[in-house]
Amino acid sequence: VRVAAQAPCPVVVVPHDEQGRAPTTSLDRLVVGVDGSRNGRRALGLAVEMTAETGGELVVVNSWEVPYPYDPVAMAGGGFRSMEDEFEKRSKDLISELLDGVLEGRDDLHIEIDSVHTQSNPVDGVLRAAEGADAIVVGSRGRGTIRGLFLGSVSQGVLHRAKIPVVVLPKHGDED
Repeated sequence: VRVAAQAPCPVVVVPHDEQGRAPTTSLDRLVVGVDGSRNGRRALGLAVEMTAETGGELVVVNSWEVPYPYDPVAMAGGGFRSMEDEFEKRSKDLISELLDGVLEGRDDLHIEIDSVHTQSNPVDGVLRAAEGADAIVVGSRGRGTIRGLFLGSVSQGVLHRAKIPVVVLPKHGDED
């Protein structure tokens, strides 16, 4: 975890199964978790480059947790639009905007968009989208001198729970 948080370059963490074996090294299906951050954009760029090299499939995931300060069933019955619908629309718009910024001239890539609403947290959404995938790419938003020594909560959660290799793209040391 410390190497992934402090390295000046992307770090690949490869888990082992119960028998001590590493998973296959195929990269036919990559999953990248994105948000609106600068490092999320960088992670998407790296995932696009990796997919272009392998000719595989890229799944772009934006996952969110909807806070429920109200009864969603009662609100929907009253004619109000569901918060999930609004979050999903914003999520798809965000992914489209991010892809527009990194796909210049790359019409040959197979990309799937996955907006995931989760009842617990975005880590679960990324891991659910990664079922059957070969690797996950995440960016880390370490902030400041002390906080920069640690990974963000989503990248750390994915790193600890994934059963497949995870590529962590740490924050550049010169970024704020």
